[in-house]
Amino acid sequence: MVQKLRKSVFWIVLAVVALALAYVLLLMKPIQIINNGSMVPTLPVGTTVLVLPADHVSAGQIITFKDDDGFVVTHRVVGVASDGSISTKGDANQTVDLHTVPLRMDHVVGVVLGGFGVPWWSVVSTMLALLALVLVLSSSNDKKDELKDDTVEEATLETHPV
Repeated sequence: MVQKLRKSVFWIVLAVVALALAYVLLLMKPIQIINNGSMVPTLPVGTTVLVLPADHVSAGQIITFKDDDGFVVTHRVVGVASDGSISTKGDANQTVDLHTVPLRMDHVVGVVLGGFGVPWWSVVSTMLALLALVLVLSSSNDKKDELKDDTVEEATLETHPV
């Protein structure tokens, strides 16, 4: 009985963690995949970056923002003017980005964590490995529970003959 309760609690906790993770990844979108070469060599095409919300930015930081057309762009801040407008540039680009509407903090999605990233396949591989580990551990616990139940029944039969 205790084992079944423990197993139920495990699955409930796992479901809550999965839902929270899905909420963060799908609705808050902290993960972005670099899809062009404007940030090479710092962020090669296909790199996955973690973007955290920010109240302010400063020169040198890599930020993700929405451009004039609503596209999500990840570039480096090269300057912040006294009026709050932000100048950006891709590391591989020769010139500063030209924005028809001045880029301001309300356009900024967030700051790239640490200014580094990992390939997207590494993120997917890690998530699949963790899922496989959870399933294997759960399966081995089920087998241990079955063995315990069989042992208890045999012991009960041997100590209390009919």
